[in-house]
Amino acid sequence: MICTVLSGQINDDLIVSKISKENYKAEPLKENRQYIDRRYMIMEYPSFLSGAKLIRTANEDKSSRGEDFLSFYVNKSVSVFIAHWSEIVTVPSWLKDNYQKTDLKIDNGDGEYVLYLKNFPAGEISLGGNIQSDESDHAMYSVIVSPRTDIPKTVDYINNDYLSLLAKYSTFKKSTASNIPYFTYQSPKEEVLRALLTEFQLDETSRPENEIMDLVELMKWVNRRIPHNGSISVSNTETLEIINYSDSTGTGVNCRAVSIVLNDILLAMGYKARIIYCLPHEDYDTENHVTNLVYSQSLNKWIFLDPSFCAYVTDENGLPLDHSEIREALTIGKKLIVEGGLIHNGQPYYGGSNAYLNKYMAKNLFRFMSPLDSEYGYESSDREKRFIILNPVGYKEETTQYDKRIVTGKNRIQYFTQDGNLFWNEPDTD
Repeated sequence: MICTVLSGQINDDLIVSKISKENYKAEPLKENRQYIDRRYMIMEYPSFLSGAKLIRTANEDKSSRGEDFLSFYVNKSVSVFIAHWSEIVTVPSWLKDNYQKTDLKIDNGDGEYVLYLKNFPAGEISLGGNIQSDESDHAMYSVIVSPRTDIPKTVDYINNDYLSLLAKYSTFKKSTASNIPYFTYQSPKEEVLRALLTEFQLDETSRPENEIMDLVELMKWVNRRIPHNGSISVSNTETLEIINYSDSTGTGVNCRAVSIVLNDILLAMGYKARIIYCLPHEDYDTENHVTNLVYSQSLNKWIFLDPSFCAYVTDENGLPLDHSEIREALTIGKKLIVEGGLIHNGQPYYGGSNAYLNKYMAKNLFRFMSPLDSEYGYESSDREKRFIILNPVGYKEETTQYDKRIVTGKNRIQYFTQDGNLFWNEPDTD
């Protein structure tokens, strides 16, 4: 059962003090930031814990180990809930052997965390590290401290409804006049793109007669080739450098880098394609996601591709959709189907298609940003880099300058628009 209740139900004199990690913070649990060093928000949690103390840890400590990593003091008997990421295969022994694994969870829209419970008297409490053994991709646990409590027989959850937010800001409009340049797409004849195909022998790959299946196979190739790790941001965003970095370090890269690789491959294969930054409502200060947009000549329309999670989305008739069509369908409750496998680093996405669409993507389809020039090494180059941001009508209109050239940094230009037709404009095709 999902319900919405007021935060801060626990009105108590519980004090959490002397936290051994000086930068960690203890504050009332609500729809707040999970970590001190990342923007993930706790978006779903058991309502009976609303107002309990959340110790905001640092995600940079996700590789911590051992029996004595974190300690703090409490002034009364408490129930301690450790929110441990569900995708960590080996739970550390201090947690597995001494805490009760519950059916409860918290969710930040990007991952699910299982709650482990143990009761303590007043005094010092000591916790161990996050992992037992090496894991290729993981997230740090969070700590929830409540006055001594029993788990209710029926547990309601507080849930931040992204779909309602999309419905509230569902409108885009056509600009009466615009100074925004047109999108450009690098020719597959460029030497750097031809070299990319030769390097990975993609020009010799047997291409399916079905154009859509060709696009899906290219997405799957990138999903298998480049692991995804949202914590790893590379400085050089040229595709060959991204792949070399992943190969040499044995680690994944963030969704931006994964999408850059797919975009360059799509350009090299002769497709019109660009990167789409999928952005949330800033007031919720959550993480964003980066995906791909590719034009299908057989369908005469754009298609959404997500190489980090090996996914594309269709309507109930099997028609592949673009970002704007997915956003609209979510807003009005239209049936959507996630295709492609929905695979993250070789494993099924943690919450399935429902969590992917109604939590993760619903969060990140609020606003959009895209480079105006789609070409190899664009964001690492010294040339002027131009971006366009699409906002819905009613969103921060009093503080946003629309249809103007805005210098935001060295060699970086931004344009803001509410014109969906301009942002999703179909490319010229040969």
